[in-house]
Formats: sequence, structure tokens, C-alpha cells
Amino acid sequence: MLARTQQAAGNTDEAKTTIGDGLQWSWPQRMNGANNSMCWFGSLSGFAAQVMPACERAGLSGAVEHAWQNWRDSRGVARAITGDYAGAIEDFQGPRGPGETERAV
Repeated sequence: MLARTQQAAGNTDEAKTTIGDGLQWSWPQRMNGANNSMCWFGSLSGFAAQVMPACERAGLSGAVEHAWQNWRDSRGVARAITGDYAGAIEDFQGPRGPGETERAV
């Protein structure tokens, strides 16, 4: 991930700009997978706060049946990293597919 490389080189502002550019690209595409990947990998790379819009969009974009695949766990990780523990628990306990009820973790 380019932003991770930029951050490792001490260019944190440049890395945040790269994340912002990715967010601007992913939303108009309405691609659940792109938003989810940005959420997951951005969060694990230290940019959870910056990629939170992609985390939120991942559940809204794309076909409804695909929106359930992975976005809740990705957003849950981002929420936990940013200190939103109640939101993270909600995501981890939430339904994983159409017709599925909430589950205990």
C-alpha cells in the first residue's frame, strides 16, 4: 500500500493525501470490495480514522447481497482501533447475511 510506504518514510501528510485520493476514487465507483479493502488494509496500516468513510460506505455500496460479505468485520476493526468499542462490538455481533440474526461473539 502506497500510503504505508509513505508513512514508513516519514511522509505522514503525503500518506494521508494518498488515502484521501483513494477515498475520492472508491465512492463514485460504488464498489463494495474497494471500500471494504480500503477500510481493512487502511485500518491495519494505521489509518483507521482516515478510512472510516470507506468503512461506512462498504455496507452501502454495491449489490445488497454482496454488502454483507465482509464489511462489518472491517468496520469493527476500524472502530476498535479508533476507540469506538461499543460500535466495534455491535459490528462483530451483527448479522453476517440476509436473514441471519445477531450473534454472540
